[in-house]
Amino acid sequence: MKQSLFLNSLEQWIDERISQDGLTDRELIKTIKENFERAMQANVEHYKFMAKNAKENGHKNEVDRYMLMAKIYQSLLHTK
Repeated sequence: MKQSLFLNSLEQWIDERISQDGLTDRELIKTIKENFERAMQANVEHYKFMAKNAKENGHKNEVDRYMLMAKIYQSLLHTK
């Protein structure tokens, strides 16, 4: 169910970008890719920040989870 919601939201986001006037297909693809990469990088930084705070507060389980989240988002940046 959550995966369907995620994919539907992603498709709606892409469809919204497609509706922008004046972009060629190549420009549109480039813009979508750049926006996606920027969002993934923001999530990487967010989870690294959360891991740092959790570590400073002695919450080892949270550190591990936040670092895993950062790694997952990082891997999405390098997906071809």
